[in-house]
Amino acid sequence: WHFSEPQDFVQVARQIRAKNYPRSEVVSVLRAQNEGLEAGPATFDHLNLLENPDSCAVVGGQQPGLFGGPLYTLYKALTILKLANALSSRLSCPVLPVFWIASDDHDFREVNHTFFPDQQGQPYKLEDSRKGFLDSRLPLAQVPLGENVGALVEEFFSRTPATDFSGELRQAIENCYRRDISYPVAFGRWLHRLLRPYGIITVDPSDARLKRLAVPLFRWEIEKGSPVTRAVQKQTERLKQRGIRPQIDLHDHLLNLFYHAPERESLVLADDGKITAKNLGKTFSVVELVSLLEEHPERFSPNVALRPLFQDTLFPTLAMVLGPSELHYFAQLTLAYREAGIPMPVAFPRASLTLIEPRAGRVLRKYSISLLDLFHERERLIELLAKKEVPDSLFSSLHAAKEMVASVWEKIARELAEFDPNLQKPAEIARGRSVGQFDFLEKKLTQAAKKRNEILRVQVEKLLNLVFPLGKPQERVYGILPYLARYGLGLVDALFSHTDIFATEHQVVELSAISEEDR
Repeated sequence: WHFSEPQDFVQVARQIRAKNYPRSEVVSVLRAQNEGLEAGPATFDHLNLLENPDSCAVVGGQQPGLFGGPLYTLYKALTILKLANALSSRLSCPVLPVFWIASDDHDFREVNHTFFPDQQGQPYKLEDSRKGFLDSRLPLAQVPLGENVGALVEEFFSRTPATDFSGELRQAIENCYRRDISYPVAFGRWLHRLLRPYGIITVDPSDARLKRLAVPLFRWEIEKGSPVTRAVQKQTERLKQRGIRPQIDLHDHLLNLFYHAPERESLVLADDGKITAKNLGKTFSVVELVSLLEEHPERFSPNVALRPLFQDTLFPTLAMVLGPSELHYFAQLTLAYREAGIPMPVAFPRASLTLIEPRAGRVLRKYSISLLDLFHERERLIELLAKKEVPDSLFSSLHAAKEMVASVWEKIARELAEFDPNLQKPAEIARGRSVGQFDFLEKKLTQAAKKRNEILRVQVEKLLNLVFPLGKPQERVYGILPYLARYGLGLVDALFSHTDIFATEHQVVELSAISEEDR
């Protein structure tokens, strides 16, 4: 499938309608989950529509990063919402927006921080550095925010300038991020707070009730000795022959399931058919592991290859919104979907944005800098801009004038000496002074250029810290908090309006152009 082909969406929708999904069971679980996250009425309207056998879903997911994670997480949610709206109109059937919170993920270091520009404009890392969780393999669903979440909120506001929006923002954050709830729950509450009018449906896949619905899929993976791995390996070879590098590398003896006891353990398939929980040193027969799965499905979770199949066992997924690296690995799953008998969704790239604040916009315009220019190394960028500031022609003109005046003075000095030898020395002194004025001007020009370069260096450093922090795209570093502090919670509505999900190029959003009505 390809997202640019409208007919591909029609074909996937047709496949979905030919398949049965556990709609009522899933909706029942999601009603309870979303009620607990204080979702708005639009979410429950969408959940009601999900029970309609003609309805489909647009799904995307992300780890539950602190205070919403990097900006691209929000952009993915906006893409899900806008694509669901567009496909609903195009196909004349309900298409619902679903955000999959990766609560089974165990990488605490991936979610325990957020970045924002501090009062000096430097990227600042706000981090939950509790040692008990840094190297833990516990699923994030079992990681509470704890006592220090209040200190993290306080640290953010102490390091950012107070604005008219600070009070409302702080209240919203503190309502969502409480010490007695887990990272995924806080993240879900925050997502609903930001996107309440749009009816996004959030999913916590660690829920035992959802895992139970996936028992047939997980049992198939165990009993058949990892058919997903074989399918992915076969598809990967096909992609390699086309010159496409694989993003995921699956090993022959690993099942695409983790066992939680309570930390996440890999399951290794031995030649004799036995299955070992890698770090536990505990071995199961296939029958024993299947029995454990059926009794305690919540103790199992899928890896990167099986997770989309788990998702699409639950949801009639028409399209899946993916980031750049996800798009590559999703292509490796084509045969796995076919083997599992699950319709494969259309892969749709999430919107990619850079937010330009007025201070950054002024520097960009002053030096005629494009976003592509920012991909140069800092020193190279400064050198390029400095050349724009002081044209080479200035130094060339001074040098040419100096040579011309020196030549004229040589002729005058020679004629004066011929008239009276006593005039030769005064003539040489006058020549030296006259030519020396050009050396003086060149020195002054060099000093001015150096001074401009120093100002330029400072301005470029500030600009890069705002739009290309730590040498990375803004959307991969900063979270939404600093922008909400400056522009208010209504900024999310403005971003929803200004984001073009069908744009094929990276988008630049000038925040100064967002009107008061938008906010």
